[in-house]
Amino acid sequence: MEKYTVQSAFVVADQMVHVNMVNTGRKIEALFPAKFAPVLPAGTRVDVFSSKYDQDLQLAYVFGGNMLFGLSPDGILRARTVYDLIPGLGEFSFDKFRFCRAVQNSLHRRGMKSTGSLVRDIMLIQRQNQK
Repeated sequence: MEKYTVQSAFVVADQMVHVNMVNTGRKIEALFPAKFAPVLPAGTRVDVFSSKYDQDLQLAYVFGGNMLFGLSPDGILRARTVYDLIPGLGEFSFDKFRFCRAVQNSLHRRGMKSTGSLVRDIMLIQRQNQK
């Protein structure tokens, strides 16, 4: 997990928010649904979970209790793949633990209860993001 700061965010065609984020010496861009524009002012901290195989593949973004996915986990297999691509203790990282906490915090913030399955919780968050 890397910590970024929103440098700029602007709405594109009333449907998406184009977000520029910076870290020490690194800059990334992302597209989020337009409904998240009010909670992404400049200076907002964003935690970014990247793939253990490719640092340029961002899997999830966490900001202000919201969680968005870079790869749309629209099914059980894809949701499981998102989780499996996050580095864990085998890679000397606590990112899987932080990811699980972020999923639980996102559910709690939205007033939803956990299904008891991390994969189903990921899919539940994705469905709520698409509304």
